[in-house]
Amino acid sequence: MRKQNIKTFGIGLAIVIIIYPSLLVINSMNDDIFEFILALFMLSVGFIMSFLINPLHDRIYGKKVKVKIVTKATTLPIYAKIDDSGMDIKYNGALAKEILPRETKLFATGIYVKIPKGYEIQIRSRSGLSLKNSVFVLNSPGTIDSGYTGEIGIILHNASLKPYKVIPKQNIAQLVLTKVEKIEWESIESVELLDVTERGSGGFGHTDKLSLCHG
Repeated sequence: MRKQNIKTFGIGLAIVIIIYPSLLVINSMNDDIFEFILALFMLSVGFIMSFLINPLHDRIYGKKVKVKIVTKATTLPIYAKIDDSGMDIKYNGALAKEILPRETKLFATGIYVKIPKGYEIQIRSRSGLSLKNSVFVLNSPGTIDSGYTGEIGIILHNASLKPYKVIPKQNIAQLVLTKVEKIEWESIESVELLDVTERGSGGFGHTDKLSLCHG
């Protein structure tokens, strides 16, 4: 994308450099030729502006990645607000579906995607649904790999003591597109050769114990 922008900028700038002096000469000549040259000049200016504006847009709002989508749902997942990280995704069933206390159920979304290589989509709980109803995505964050092209299903769990009814077209989760880095293992001979850190092998509440000791 960056190379394409640079190429577009170069073409536009070259046309401007060539055409602008010609405009000054042709202005007093044939009106049709002048209008054509002027239109070409303005188009070139547009190319240059797109080169300048697109990176600025990406810096402010974040880079957009195209994801292919097939949907049987009535609405696509959307960002509720421009600064949101997650897109709201809805339950696509025809009828309301009840989750009993301490029960887990799978909810259809009618959404199928092809994620570009190097990315994943994470399924995350909705904070309001979790706080008010104790209903959340059980495996949050769930992972949709770039190789998966089946229907996206949402696993909801009801941790409350009363049934919860999910109605059609209700927002039930969030989708977050995330870049994935690949691991390349570097084998070493023993644990002792790992870099020394302050924490070391301390885990499972290790920092809580330290805070109590220093308290």
